[in-house]
Amino acid sequence: MLEIYKECTFTSSSSFNWIGFLTLCVAAFALYIARTNLIALKRSHKVQSHMNLINLENEVRRNNVKLKESIQEHTNSTTQEELQNYDPKKIIQAKTNRENCFEIYVTSVDKLASLIGTDYLSKQFSNRNWKEEYHDFFKKVMVIYQDHTLEFQNSEYKIPNFEKLLEEWNKK
Repeated sequence: MLEIYKECTFTSSSSFNWIGFLTLCVAAFALYIARTNLIALKRSHKVQSHMNLINLENEVRRNNVKLKESIQEHTNSTTQEELQNYDPKKIIQAKTNRENCFEIYVTSVDKLASLIGTDYLSKQFSNRNWKEEYHDFFKKVMVIYQDHTLEFQNSEYKIPNFEKLLEEWNKK
């Protein structure tokens, strides 16, 4: 048993130190590469977060324009009704389109509020004041939301993230 132990040990202590040093160098180099990759990943993640925010903002703007167009279309169809030139299919289609555009708009605003309401963006962009940037916009959206939900009987349009964020901001 002692002979096996002697065969497994190194004869020179300097070769053991050399192997240990090389192992340490390789480990340090691997740690450096991992750290560099992690920094690049964080930077990429921050850019992606900002792009997601911009995409949601653009989606809200597009949906707002579509909502305004659908309201105008509905108004025009009801004006035609008053002029006795009404087409019931056109009026129903305009009303359905307006309701769909409203629902899509409300949903996109709720997604934006959800993203802003989480700590996710606050950690990524600590220098931005989300309340200052979006509070007035969200108040206008709330007016639009309340006007339309009163108009639509039995409406079930829910915007929990949006309402929660406004409540939180109004408390402060």
